[in-house]
Amino acid sequence: MDEVFDDYSCSITFYDGTKSIVEREDIFLIDSAAYERDIEYINKCEDDMIGQAVLARDDTDGVYRLGKPINV
Repeated sequence: MDEVFDDYSCSITFYDGTKSIVEREDIFLIDSAAYERDIEYINKCEDDMIGQAVLARDDTDGVYRLGKPINV
């Protein structure tokens, strides 16, 4: 948590560096060891998806199409 406001909403920096203000009912406090373990797991899952195909909706016509995998 970066900052707590008068209404108990909080400024949060997420695992990927993005920041947002989150309402207190949407916050679940965990200890730093659990946070680090969860970040490690999320990053592993993201790495495992590299090169995999994706199904995505084309917003121009609403049709779902198979995307082409890219290798990063």
